[in-house]
Amino acid sequence: MSPIRSRMEAEHWLARRLALEGPGLWTVREYQELGRKLARDYRPAGPRWRVKEWTQMPEGIPVYVVTRGGDLGIHRVDDQDRAFEKADAVMHALNALDAVMNKSGQAV
Repeated sequence: MSPIRSRMEAEHWLARRLALEGPGLWTVREYQELGRKLARDYRPAGPRWRVKEWTQMPEGIPVYVVTRGGDLGIHRVDDQDRAFEKADAVMHALNALDAVMNKSGQAV
């Protein structure tokens, strides 16, 4: 049985997991807000999450995208030096949530 039975539990689980995957990348409040957003947008099943670099045109602003094939979620950050680290942490947290949810067969 999964320890995640509701969207609220998923929010808390994701916030804790983000803190483990990317220590020092966000403040506690940012972990909570990002966990809430990811849990709200999360849909179980599908291929593994991955990070791709993407350039917004015409400005040419590079960003990192956390994606699972057709589902596209841009992880926008202000600190370009840590942008990849943050996107990577989000990707690992979402893959870990997929693993937990696949064991339970439940949807958030």
